[in-house]
Amino acid sequence: MGKWKTAVVVPGKREDVFDLFTDRENYKNLVGPIGATLVSPGRQARQGEGAVHKLGIGPVGISEEIVSVVPGRSFGYRAVTPLPVKHYKGFVEFFDAPGGTRVEYTLDVEAAVPLPGPVMTLMVKGLAGGLARGAAKELRRRS
Repeated sequence: MGKWKTAVVVPGKREDVFDLFTDRENYKNLVGPIGATLVSPGRQARQGEGAVHKLGIGPVGISEEIVSVVPGRSFGYRAVTPLPVKHYKGFVEFFDAPGGTRVEYTLDVEAAVPLPGPVMTLMVKGLAGGLARGAAKELRRRS
């Protein structure tokens, strides 16, 4: 199907925004009611490379494995739950920007059942936007 990319600016320091996005066990505070549960820890860090999280609402969800982490800069993941897709990979990058941190979110999906590009674009923008709004709210709460 293809790659979908979107970007949002989160008002906060890059390191703080990165920490919020990579703390998947805290997702319920960012994008409730969607939550994440650690299924197995990463090889060197609890939520680092190799970590598997189940993301979803109640019993409905997807398991994703963290495949790369560059602290403060980027992380990547892939689906490990059987899905009607041939591959499902995400990559998130963080950049210093006026007004905070620019978060660039890329989703690379090849679905077994074709989904229209506009539907995928809305999904990616919705996910990134929801995380950004949640991160901004959480950063305000912490300050």
